Amino acid sequence: MKAMMMASELVDINDDDCLLRLISEKHVNECKDKDGNGSWRLTTAMFQCSSLSDGESRSTMSVNIKKLIEEAKLNPRTFMISGSYVGVVSFSAGNVRKEGMEAIHDPIADNRYHGGVFSTKRSDGRLSGSQKSYLTRIANLLTGPEGYKSKDA
Repeated sequence: MKAMMMASELVDINDDDCLLRLISEKHVNECKDKDGNGSWRLTTAMFQCSSLSDGESRSTMSVNIKKLIEEAKLNPRTFMISGSYVGVVSFSAGNVRKEGMEAIHDPIADNRYHGGVFSTKRSDGRLSGSQKSYLTRIANLLTGPEGYKSKDA
């Protein structure tokens, strides 16, 4: 359910703003080399957009906006990590925009720091496979499984 906010309360997302995405345990794969040493890699499924709800015209991928979390004196490395979430990755709004995506402040009832990322190349907002692959390559680990490596490392 969307929070009732005045348009003046919405925050513009600048290119240098940092966006945070929670890592679910189902979105990392453990990889082992021939010697049995392990590392973790993100799957592109981690960057899936949510399904459309009644009244919504486009799907978005949920993110949190780091500057808003920090302004509230909360820790962005641990904010909202619970249950099956095992970490947080970050990427800049500018990098998102370079690949045909947009980032917006989209607060929800229990999270005023919430934002959304969607594709500007598709009318339904869903991210393409190449956009999701791009996000796996640029995502920076803030906290998560020990030994994490990007997909292309």
